[in-house]
Amino acid sequence: MRDVAHVLGLEGLGIAFCHVDSGCKFAITGLPGINGITRAPKEMQQRGDDIFYAAEYGGGAKVFVMERQADNSLVLSDTIFVGELIAY
Repeated sequence: MRDVAHVLGLEGLGIAFCHVDSGCKFAITGLPGINGITRAPKEMQQRGDDIFYAAEYGGGAKVFVMERQADNSLVLSDTIFVGELIAY
């Protein structure tokens, strides 16, 4: 079943946020094929930006740029088209 989900783009449809007291919820949904997430460097956070990046592992080779909101949700602010699959 995992192979079918991968082909249909159903894996990694969202990013979850979990808190020890309030539990887990989706911070953002609708982003297929996410393989990893990272937070922007502290230098950017000091300016008030709380930016996260998530890479797509599918054929589209995209990096999604998201801004963290006060309720710990993420809002898609940009999509960077890399042009080829990134593999290391």
